Amino acid sequence: MRIRQYANSGDFKTEVSIPGDEANAPQQGKLSLVDNTVDTTTGTIRLKATLDNNDRKLYPGLFVNVVLTLGLQHQAVVVPAQAVQIGQDNSYVYVVKPDMTAEVRNVKTATSFNDMTVIGGGIKPGEQVVTDGQLKLVPGVTVQPKTAQPKPAQQSAGPGNRPAGNTNSENSPEFGSNPGAATPSNKQGYGGSGKRGP
Repeated sequence: MRIRQYANSGDFKTEVSIPGDEANAPQQGKLSLVDNTVDTTTGTIRLKATLDNNDRKLYPGLFVNVVLTLGLQHQAVVVPAQAVQIGQDNSYVYVVKPDMTAEVRNVKTATSFNDMTVIGGGIKPGEQVVTDGQLKLVPGVTVQPKTAQPKPAQQSAGPGNRPAGNTNSENSPEFGSNPGAATPSNKQGYGGSGKRGP
């Protein structure tokens, strides 16, 4: 079980927050018990954490949100999750080569978080990957960048809401331009249709 494996690492954190109280920082705690039985009706296990509760905001029976941070991966290569395609035997991405043609690369995926996937091997930081139109691509096809148009905010980032952001459609494909960073900074698109390269 990964929780037990990472529980003694320095990056392991237990944070507790009360829904609707996002203005206050989550309370830090320490994981004190991992139950060794699985609830067969829900497929979950019970965990117990110890918190100081100096401000007396927590009380028995209160519903809280708990976030366990197992660890941090420094200098991880990440790509937008929609760039990763699932094949029969492995996962792969289309990488844009300097001559603007698409190349298939098998990748080893690790964890995913906030629509980003950590890549354990197969691409290097700074390589560009196709995030839209992969069904139209074959290796060697020329791709053309298209600037992703910013979408108007559909909803604000507030309690219980996800932050508004860009969504992919056939009219606004985009690629992750810097897999070494947590989020791509320059968003452009690569269409999957075009001429086969030389």
